Amino acid sequence: MPNIIDFGKEKKIHIKRLIFLMVAIVFMFSLAIPVSAEPETVLTGCLNKHSGVLHKVALGLKPVSACSPAEVQVTWSSGVPDLEGRIVALEERIAGMESDLAPLDLTVHCPEESVGEALAQAGDRTAHVTITIIGVCTEEVVITRDNTTLQGASPGDGLQAPSPTSTVLGLQGRGIELYQLTLTGGGTGIHAIEAASFSASNVHISETNDGVRVARNAVGDLYNSTVENTRIGVSATTGGVLRMFGGLIDTCTVHGAEAGFGGHIGLHNGTVVRNTGHVAVNAREGGSIDISDTTVEDSDLGVFAIAGGHITIDDGSIIQNNVRGGVAADGGGTVWLSGGSRVNNNGGGGVAAGESSCLLLVDVIIEDNGNDGISVGGGATARFGGGTIVQNNAGDGIELGVMSAAIFYDSTTQVIGNTGTAVRCSLASVAQMSGAPGIISGNGSDVIDCPQFFP
Repeated sequence: MPNIIDFGKEKKIHIKRLIFLMVAIVFMFSLAIPVSAEPETVLTGCLNKHSGVLHKVALGLKPVSACSPAEVQVTWSSGVPDLEGRIVALEERIAGMESDLAPLDLTVHCPEESVGEALAQAGDRTAHVTITIIGVCTEEVVITRDNTTLQGASPGDGLQAPSPTSTVLGLQGRGIELYQLTLTGGGTGIHAIEAASFSASNVHISETNDGVRVARNAVGDLYNSTVENTRIGVSATTGGVLRMFGGLIDTCTVHGAEAGFGGHIGLHNGTVVRNTGHVAVNAREGGSIDISDTTVEDSDLGVFAIAGGHITIDDGSIIQNNVRGGVAADGGGTVWLSGGSRVNNNGGGGVAAGESSCLLLVDVIIEDNGNDGISVGGGATARFGGGTIVQNNAGDGIELGVMSAAIFYDSTTQVIGNTGTAVRCSLASVAQMSGAPGIISGNGSDVIDCPQFFP
């Protein structure tokens, strides 16, 4: 019989020590009870997972006090009759604990076998379970257990939805790892809920309604993965958090990435491209999105924050070649641009704000767009924190519309080489300005055309 029970990599129970303690306890009770009787003594204690020492031992079904997270509660019976048999039963129980804590590796050969059957075989054991898929299984899989790895043996191995509305892979456990999986078809590729947590690497999701959806406080990380040919690429809602590192979101018919209702998405070091629907990256109703060192391009509208949504664009991100425009905020949305990011070569304007929205621009370049570099109206505010360059746009450099405001915190903002006026206030507007750009040159008209404030 093995001498230890393995609780992960570091926690061990010394079996011989445990058995010695059990025998000692049983022997003590045997001295106090006549042999002619057949007493049954039930004891409960807390077994330290690391040292194998029993603590808080008491008669009955409860220990002296509650077991700590480092301990496991154990209950056993003892008595003079069949003392040896009781020790054997205790050894069997310990062996069962060993089996429950031993890692399990299972292989599923599709389509003859199923991942559902493998999960049923794993049961509710606490040990880590690894399931390797060979081929493609047509089934809807839900992982409710913790500490589970689901992986493809080779590229292309994975799961296919059994119907157009199926969730290919549902996640409700914690510590789930996904590797080299191909998920195809259905209503959702990966749907994580109920505070699930997962990490996915080299996953390919396509031809589904929603690629990856996290909700109800679930948390997920995607590494070097591809989501393509979907309605919505990735989404987060109701407290869900999704972070994407590297990888690609491609050809979505509505949104490439969408966060709302307290959901958050982080896009880092990746690409969002060819999203032909409304917006490539969209934050709405309390959702937030961080775009860091990421390119958003060749879509309808690049980035949009609306109805209280918030988006940050930082760390050299590029918003380019989008049909209707690069970046927009409306309906109380906010967008913060910083860190050497660029908004360039978009068919419409570079950056636009309307209806009580807010822009913050620090150390960014707005250039070569098909209309105004920056336009602000409808009660919106643009704040220039310094280091921003607005250049070579086909319209005005900066246009202020109805009930708008522009605040320049220092004199380092540059407005250069735009086709129209450097800064223009609409004649019908009631605009406000605090400060002014520091450098204005090479524009169609090198003036600040706001007669209300600059006669």
